[in-house]
Amino acid sequence: MNVLFLTHSFPRSEGDAAGSFILRLAVALRGENVNVRVVAPAGPGLPAEEEMEGISVERFRYAPRRYEKLAYTGNMATDVASSWTARLALVGFLGSDFVHSVRARRSFEPELVHAHWWFPSGVVGTWVSGLARIPLARSRSPSDCGADAGRNESLRAGLVA
Repeated sequence: MNVLFLTHSFPRSEGDAAGSFILRLAVALRGENVNVRVVAPAGPGLPAEEEMEGISVERFRYAPRRYEKLAYTGNMATDVASSWTARLALVGFLGSDFVHSVRARRSFEPELVHAHWWFPSGVVGTWVSGLARIPLARSRSPSDCGADAGRNESLRAGLVA
């Protein structure tokens, strides 16, 4: 079975805490004969494609380097809420993530798309799985649960469904 992981946070090097649980999950699934490919954002000094612990990782650029500050900081929501530059970078992020995820879906042919966090990966995963008509699994973290607090129930139900 092939599973395409979409995430906005993935280890940048061995021992990096960012998204380390996603790498651990991918490695554990490999032990169950599940092939995982990861699509994650670029970061300073990171290659466009690499293998980490036997897991294929494709990283996408989403803005000029000096504006690629949304991923790996833990401040994406705050930055986007307070900066027009970050809002523009987010548009690039969603577009580039989608294009790279579609390409990965075409070449890897997954039976499942697994999006980590409801935003931005859950949104992109919804688009990719919908176009390909393949199942989508979305994982929510505790930070996601607070991210949509105060929103109406119909919006929340649509994001979780």
